[in-house]
Order: sequence, then C-alpha cells, then structure tokens
Amino acid sequence: MNTLTNPRFQGSMQALGGLMEAGIGGSAALGSGGLLGSLGLRMMAHGMDQYISGMNTAFSGRSMPSVTTQLLQKTGMSSQSAALTSDFISIFRYF
Repeated sequence: MNTLTNPRFQGSMQALGGLMEAGIGGSAALGSGGLLGSLGLRMMAHGMDQYISGMNTAFSGRSMPSVTTQLLQKTGMSSQSAALTSDFISIFRYF
C-alpha cells in the first residue's frame, strides 16, 4: 500500500497541520495585545477542527470530514468543493 494515500498517514498530517494552525492562531490572539484577537481565535478554532478531524481519520482509517466541511456542504456545496474551500482557508492563513 502506498504510504501517501493511506488515510492514517493523511489524517496524521492533517492533525499536525491543524495543531500548527491552532498554535499560530493562539499566538496571534495572545501575543498581539488583543489587536489580532478575533482573527487569532478564528484561526485557532479552525485549526482545532482540522486537528480533531485528522485524529479521527488517523485512528479510524477512514476519511472523516471536518465540521467546517460539513457546514459548507449544508450551504449547498459539493463535498469536494467544501473540502477544497476548507483546505484553502488553512493555506490562506499562512500568508
């Protein structure tokens, strides 16, 4: 089995990325003296969502959608578009 396509590997990488995003968001919220508090808290919440979803995927071996992805699907997006939008949110916050 190819390691890169293994859901357990992908889930662990998603969890690691989510943990990093949550840490950066928490640092922005606390380290900016309140100037970036709102943005930092949102970033931290999205990171924790990615972390929890990634850990669920890693332990179950099945791809588990994040809460963000599920909420985007409820607006009428397809599952693929919702997942790409959620991933874009994670990537966009690093720039």
